[in-house]
Amino acid sequence: MTLKGAPWRRWPARWGLVWKFLQNRCRFVLALLVGTAAWTGYAEARDLPLYYYNLALQARANYERALTTNRPDVVRAYYDYALAAHDDYVRAYQAFYGRPVVRTVAARPDSNRVFASLLGDPGNVALNVRYAQLAEAEGAPRKALTAYQRALRLDPKNVAAQQGLDRVVALLGPDATKGILTRSKDQVDERQQAADAAGSETFMSLEGGFRYETSASGRPDIIPREDSFILNASGSLVDERTVGTITDFRLRTDFYVYADFYIDNDNSDYDLISLKVGPVFPISKEWQFVVMPFAEASFLDYKHFSHKGGVSAAFENLGDHWLNTVEVKLGREDFSSDFDGRDATQPEIAATLVAYDLINKKDHFFFTPTFAYNNAEESRFRYLQPGLSLQYESPIASSFILGMTLSYFARLYEGKEINVARNRRDANFLAAPTLTYKGFIFDSVDLIGRYSFEQNWSNDGAQNYDSHSVGLNVKWDY
Repeated sequence: MTLKGAPWRRWPARWGLVWKFLQNRCRFVLALLVGTAAWTGYAEARDLPLYYYNLALQARANYERALTTNRPDVVRAYYDYALAAHDDYVRAYQAFYGRPVVRTVAARPDSNRVFASLLGDPGNVALNVRYAQLAEAEGAPRKALTAYQRALRLDPKNVAAQQGLDRVVALLGPDATKGILTRSKDQVDERQQAADAAGSETFMSLEGGFRYETSASGRPDIIPREDSFILNASGSLVDERTVGTITDFRLRTDFYVYADFYIDNDNSDYDLISLKVGPVFPISKEWQFVVMPFAEASFLDYKHFSHKGGVSAAFENLGDHWLNTVEVKLGREDFSSDFDGRDATQPEIAATLVAYDLINKKDHFFFTPTFAYNNAEESRFRYLQPGLSLQYESPIASSFILGMTLSYFARLYEGKEINVARNRRDANFLAAPTLTYKGFIFDSVDLIGRYSFEQNWSNDGAQNYDSHSVGLNVKWDY
């Protein structure tokens, strides 16, 4: 008996059954192999996002280790590799799942995201260091400088913050440390820290305190000695930001208010409000040109005393050049009707020269010559005023800064007072040492002690006087 379909007609039927059995098993094994291969390919494809995710995490860890090398080229290379690894993960995820990556998973390192968290917790050392590291890698060293300084004020022994600060200072030059030392001088400190063209920076400062002042005239028979206890308060807001998509153009806003409150003589209460708004134009990597229209108003005993308006133009250096700023200003000041003849046009030019590490490490010295002309309506109020200002600050301990301001100017009047036979000549000298305790109560609050001595000499005896004052203020920077 033969089985139909057998390879050889003469095979017995049992051999045909064997052959059919083998055929079925081969088909099953082949299907199993195909299914296994498909499943293996699917599993490998499914694991690709996880593979690239782990690779991105490793790249991020390598970047963070690179930050400790103090080599900007190495830091930048690992930062770029971390971004590339993150992009590979995103592509693998989208290819397999067909939808975008959830941003909370392996999100690209981004200083803006960390900064948003930092706003809610500015005293967090880890967030400050992380934000500074990301800003540094993104090419925004001045943002990094501010955050590293804030972290060191919170934790002076933080190694990562100190290493990061050293890297940024090496990149920006020695003048980068001015942000630490000159926080008591609003216009210098805030202008330098707001110079980052990569986005926006806002700095706010509030200060309040008291001082005791004594003033003695050279003619006590005309002007008696006066002692005053004065409360004072001030506030400033400096904002600088890019406008639209033009990254080479920034807008700076500088707002300032000041008030003196006399305890014994409220007729002497004085208030000042000032606003400057204007564009900032980068010229090169280290220089920028700033045009600032300005307006200010002052009040005596809460009544209008004077108002002033004009424009200033300045070249500012962002590097370590000895010439820090050159400024030309033209303004017009008008007084109330009680002060007739004093309304004047006031041109002024000033330059600021700077030197570092003169006596101690991280100290700095500002030398500012000025020349102004007050073109008043009446000749007896019209004068030339050459002047000179010296400022020195130096850290003397981990939390203390010693400062000294010396200034001198002369006023060469074109007219004369009634009791002066020749044109009036005045000379004024001021010496004002300060001691600042950083981190008083909170890291952003400083305690400032001040003493000042002022002497005015004049060939008009009624204008001779000397004044002493001593005071204590609390200042908050944000």
